[in-house]
Amino acid sequence: MATQAKFLITAIDNTQRAVRSVQHNMSRMGRSVNRVSRSFASLAAISGGAFAVRGIVDAGIALERFERSLKFATGSAEAGAREMAFVRAEASRLGLDLEQTASEYAKLAAAARGTSLEGEQTREIFSAVSEAARVMGLSAEQTGGTLNAIQQIISKGTAQAEELRGQLGERLPGAFQMAARAMGVTTQELGKMLEQGQVLASDLLPALAAEMRKTFAPEVAAAANDAQAAISRFNTAIFDLQATIAGSGVLDFLSDMADFTRRIAGGETAAEKIDRITKAIEQWKTALPSASADRQIAELRRQLIGGIQGMRVVTG
Repeated sequence: MATQAKFLITAIDNTQRAVRSVQHNMSRMGRSVNRVSRSFASLAAISGGAFAVRGIVDAGIALERFERSLKFATGSAEAGAREMAFVRAEASRLGLDLEQTASEYAKLAAAARGTSLEGEQTREIFSAVSEAARVMGLSAEQTGGTLNAIQQIISKGTAQAEELRGQLGERLPGAFQMAARAMGVTTQELGKMLEQGQVLASDLLPALAAEMRKTFAPEVAAAANDAQAAISRFNTAIFDLQATIAGSGVLDFLSDMADFTRRIAGGETAAEKIDRITKAIEQWKTALPSASADRQIAELRRQLIGGIQGMRVVTG
């Protein structure tokens, strides 16, 4: 359903062109012109409202994508739901943007699937990086790059200087020194071990995660309550609201609207278009959630009912 709903964003242009065409064709109907214009103004308001739900559609699709990715990474929907609950808890605790956090964690969990790092150790690694990113004020690109370097280490099974000194060290200052402390060696000794392929991902990453959490622990609480954390929590609240609305039946409704706009964009006469619009809106009215579910849903419902009433003036 989410895939069909995505079509709405493009289809609205066709609907608006169809509306303008009907208005032009009906312009000779004398005194009914004003009533027709008011009716189609209501429909245009519905079309404009569809643009406002772009974020709802995107949030619904994003959430479905995260759930599919975590189901793949864990092997079941139940385990995937537990991982999603973990991501939500971390986003709340640290003041992270849920959409970005879920996307990055899904990739890390997928990389760790089938390895000794799968499960609890993956969560520890992710929490350690997230805490470091929050304390150091890393950008989304820097945090994503840090996790990408870790994913590469997991995939290869061994750490190389390219990931540890380069990709990881460039995005997370001090990462190489923390890795040396985690392995109980000097930075020079760690460099030689990397050259000889002696640093296993299963040895390095859990120890590095523990060292990172130890290093940044004193600053985590303050960083998790700064202005950036507040903004991220606000973004998460908006994403959650949009995803909740998307899951309340709105995506099903938008799928029907998308199919409708494809059909009315053809070469029908003005009267046929009016008849089709009226019947379709009557059907959509009963499919919408109750007005008390959310103000945005209530507004969309109000616009639909207004369009129905206007159409009855013309066709009744």
